[in-house]
Amino acid sequence: MNIMDTKQLGNNIAKFRKARSMTQDNLAELLSVSPQAVSKWENDVSYPDIEMLPKLANIFGISMDTLFSNPVTPETEFVEPENRKDPDKMLFKIRVKSQKGDTVSVNLPISLLKAIDFNNFVKNGKDADNNDAENDTGENNTSETEERKDSSGTRKKNFQINGINLGAIDWNQLLELIDHGVMGKLVEVHSADGDLVEIYVE
Repeated sequence: MNIMDTKQLGNNIAKFRKARSMTQDNLAELLSVSPQAVSKWENDVSYPDIEMLPKLANIFGISMDTLFSNPVTPETEFVEPENRKDPDKMLFKIRVKSQKGDTVSVNLPISLLKAIDFNNFVKNGKDADNNDAENDTGENNTSETEERKDSSGTRKKNFQINGINLGAIDWNQLLELIDHGVMGKLVEVHSADGDLVEIYVE
């Protein structure tokens, strides 16, 4: 087993576990190990003993080759109704990577977006409070509404992260996609300044 194999093994354990809606505790119980052990496998801190590998493959209903394989998976996929999670328990994950190398991450519960009419908020700055974002160093970063005037002179606020306006996104349409089983990356925007915005749902 080489280093590349073991790194892919950790990713696959996490992927196949989640695909079967299993928690780390569930998998640990089936294998008679601790949840901490499963967490370490998935994060490449340690690796399962060799006798665990056939058990893992059997639990996931896959072959040993698949357990170690590195398939090219689509960034966006359609999930069949019987395999879908409750959308209200999922998150919108917004990642902003600036040209300068800074990364801002914002996690928004889908249930919150539905409750506050987020689509109206990002376009008009109404009906919700701002959520602070944290970058990879844990520092507060800029998630804000910026006041502007439209062509008729009406004051409006645009929801921005690091100066990138997210008010142009139709969030209601994204919610509809999720309700119909679309998962993974939903939006990718490259700004003129070289910044990248990606929106995932998981």
